[in-house]
Amino acid sequence: MSYLKDREDAWIKEQIKLDKVREKEIMKQLQHAIDSIQTEIDANWDRFSNGQQITISEARKRAAKMDVERFQRKAKEYVENKDFSPQANKELKIYNLVMRVSRLELVKAQIGLELVTLFDGLDKWGYSQLSSAAKAEYLRQAGILGSTLDKDYAKKVSSIVNASFKSREYASFSDNIWQNFTEMKADLEKLLTKAITQGKNPKTVASELAKFLKPNQENIRYKLNRLMITEMTAIQTDIQKQSYLDAEIEDYDYIAEPSACEICKNVAKGGPYKVAKMQKGVNAPYMHAHCHCSTAPRINRESLEKALKKRGL
Repeated sequence: MSYLKDREDAWIKEQIKLDKVREKEIMKQLQHAIDSIQTEIDANWDRFSNGQQITISEARKRAAKMDVERFQRKAKEYVENKDFSPQANKELKIYNLVMRVSRLELVKAQIGLELVTLFDGLDKWGYSQLSSAAKAEYLRQAGILGSTLDKDYAKKVSSIVNASFKSREYASFSDNIWQNFTEMKADLEKLLTKAITQGKNPKTVASELAKFLKPNQENIRYKLNRLMITEMTAIQTDIQKQSYLDAEIEDYDYIAEPSACEICKNVAKGGPYKVAKMQKGVNAPYMHAHCHCSTAPRINRESLEKALKKRGL
C-alpha cells in the first residue's frame, strides 16, 4: 500500500500544479471580458452626461415631471425660430439627456453580450479540460491496475463527463458556470447604474471592475477556479471508481492531499472502504469544495507492485 500511496501523493501534487495553470487561463478569459466591458463604458460615457452637470438620477426625476409631448413642441419652436439662447440650449440638452437615459439599458445589454461570450467560452473550455482529465485518469488507472483497456473506454469516459455536465441530481458543472454568469451580470449592472447615477469618472469604474479579478473568496475569479478544481476532483473520483469496478477490486483507501483539512484526514484514517459503497462527500473525494484528495486501490498482490516498478509506473 505504501508504494501506491506514494504514487498517489506525487500525482496529487502534479494536479495542484495543473490547477494553477487552469486558473491562469480563467484569469486570462476574465481579463479579456473586463477589458471589452471597460471599452464599451468609455465609448458611451459622454453620451450619458451630454455635457450637463446633472446625474442620470436627476434626469429621471425631471423626466417624471416633464410633459414630453409639450416639450417636444417647444423644442420644435426653438428650432424653427432659431432661438438658441443659453436657456434654450440648456433645456434642449436636458431633454436629450432624458431621452438618452435608455442608453444605460443598451450598454447593459452590450455588457450582457460580452458576458455571454465569456461564459460560453468557459463552458466549452471547461468541458474540454474535464474530458481530457477524465481520459488521462482512465489511462492512468489502467496502468496502475495492469488492466487491458476496455475497447469502449472512450464511451465510459464520455458518459461520466457528460453526467457531470448535464445529468447530475445536483447542480452540474455547466449549471454552475451559468449561475456565475447570472451573478456577475447582476453585479456589473448594479456597478454601472451606481456609477452613472453618481456621476463617477470612467477610471473609477475601471478600478471597480478590477475587483472582479482580484484573488479573494467572494469574486468571480475565485468562484470559477473553485468550481474547476472541485469538478475535476469529482470526475477523477468517478473514473477511479469505474476502474476499480472494471478490475473487480473490492476495497480502496482514501488518500488525503498534503494540506488536507481535518475532515479529509479523518476519512483517510477510516479506510479501507468498499468500492461498492464508494460515494463522493462521504468516503471519497470531493469531501468539500477545493478538495484535491484522491483514492488508491487496496491490493494485496505484491506481484502487482513489483510489475508496476519494473514497468516504471
